[in-house]
Amino acid sequence: QVQTQKADPPDQVIDAFRDVQAARADMERSKNEAEAYANDVIPRARGEAAKILQAAEAYKKEVVAKAEGEASRFVSIYNEYKVSAGYSPDEILNKTNNRGLATRPVWNLIHSMKPYKNYPKSDLTNAINLEKQIINLPSSSFLIDQVK
Repeated sequence: QVQTQKADPPDQVIDAFRDVQAARADMERSKNEAEAYANDVIPRARGEAAKILQAAEAYKKEVVAKAEGEASRFVSIYNEYKVSAGYSPDEILNKTNNRGLATRPVWNLIHSMKPYKNYPKSDLTNAINLEKQIINLPSSSFLIDQVK
């Protein structure tokens, strides 16, 4: 049987010995505090991130739904005029603008712009015909909420 005797450090190093023990206790306490902090902060941060992602997804759906509604309204107006005998892009522009859906004619073809008038060009018959028929639709996600 082995018996241990009391083993106190010598008086010359007792203060250093106590400092080491205190430092170990401080280290353990700091580790525990850090783990407790991480166990608190990380789940809250994950929850906040999930809320932000949900809000972004909801906003995306709202913007897409609004854009689809605007496109649907335009198609409805367009089809109304397409069927009628007096269909013209100008009539569609007037009707849509009067109902609060901002449309405009397509940009002019570049060959008809002053700086490019003298440049060589090929047969543009199709492009010229399309220019007279095409209109631009609004593309903003901040369109009016209701059309008259």
